[in-house]
Amino acid sequence: MKKQFYTDANGDIVIGSSTFTMNDLLTNEGIRNKVTNYIKDNFHWNIAEDNLWKYFAGKDTIDAGHPLGSLRSWFEFNKVDKLTIIPNELEFTKKDVGLDESAPNGISMVGWYIKQGIL
Repeated sequence: MKKQFYTDANGDIVIGSSTFTMNDLLTNEGIRNKVTNYIKDNFHWNIAEDNLWKYFAGKDTIDAGHPLGSLRSWFEFNKVDKLTIIPNELEFTKKDVGLDESAPNGISMVGWYIKQGIL
């Protein structure tokens, strides 16, 4: 079965039969809505639409008391580089939660799904 959501050889994002640039996904709300609806309509697990484009450690999660803000606090307290709950399936790194200078806001939920191979 062909993946429904992947990065092609040009670095573009393929979703179903549509292809988008990463810039379009990051800047075009209409495209983000189309992608969100495709994911909601075509995958077998529930996805919280409100969180799909948010970052694990961004202001929108930590200041709002979002559970993912607690994940960042866990990393800060325990001083580890990686949390593995289910190997290769459910893992988080310091970079995911914004504790790496290269990604101060961490990773978006959709980015994490891609990184984990869920999408």
